[in-house]
Amino acid sequence: MQLPTSVWSYGVIDYRPVDLMGTTKRDDLFARHHFSFAGYARSDRMNWGSLRILNHNFLSPKANAVTEPLDHFDIVQWILQGRVGHIGTLGPSSFARAGQIQLISSGDGLLHATINPDNRTAEFLELWLPAADGHGPYFRAIGRFPGKQESGQWVLIASGNLEDQALLLRAPSRIWGARIEAGTQLDANFDPHSPYYMVSGSGRCVIGEDYGLGPGDSLALQGERQATIRAIDTTEILLVETL
Repeated sequence: MQLPTSVWSYGVIDYRPVDLMGTTKRDDLFARHHFSFAGYARSDRMNWGSLRILNHNFLSPKANAVTEPLDHFDIVQWILQGRVGHIGTLGPSSFARAGQIQLISSGDGLLHATINPDNRTAEFLELWLPAADGHGPYFRAIGRFPGKQESGQWVLIASGNLEDQALLLRAPSRIWGARIEAGTQLDANFDPHSPYYMVSGSGRCVIGEDYGLGPGDSLALQGERQATIRAIDTTEILLVETL
C-alpha cells in the first residue's frame, strides 16, 4: 500500500521520509540522520527548534563504541529492539531494554560510550537536546514508552518542567509517546508558537489527510494547532516539543 505524501497548505510542515535521510555505515553501526551529523552535512537541517540531533541507530552485536566526551546536552534514547548501555564516567553500565527510554544528562561533562551487550542488533532512536542550564552533576535515568494498556493517549515521557513528574530534562522541551492500535485514531494538539518533531518507531499511519508515516519517517511542524493520526498498523509515535 502506498501512503499519501502531499503538502498541507498551512503552517510549516517538513515531511522527512526515512529513505531520504543521511546515513553513516561502520562495521559496528548503521545510522540514519534526521539532522546534519558526522559526514551528513545540510545547512537546512541543523536543528528543529532546540532539537539538534536525532539518529536512528542500529548497533551491531557486542559493539562497544569509542569513549567520547559530552557536556551540556540531554541525550534521550528510545530502545526499539535489544538492549543499549553506557560505560565511562557513568560507571558500570545498566542497560535499557526494548520499550524503555534512557535519559543521559551530561551536566558539566562526562565520558561515555554506547554498548550493545547482546548477540543481536540493537535498534534505537537517539535525540540530543542542548541543556538550557547544563551546569551540575551528570545523571542517568530510565523510563518507559507507553504500553498496550495506555493505547490511544499521549503519555508525557520527559520534560524540562519538574512539576510534570516525568523524566527530568535540563533542556526546555517535552517529549510524549503514544501507541495507537490498528484501525483507530488519535488527535495531537499543538501550541502553534512551538516547534514539534514527530517520528514513527513502528507501524504505519496517516497524519491528517496528507502524510503517510512508516517506521523511521518523521514530520517537523510549526504553526499547526491539531492533527489526527490514523493507524493502519499498530503504531508507536514519539513527539518532541521544543519550548
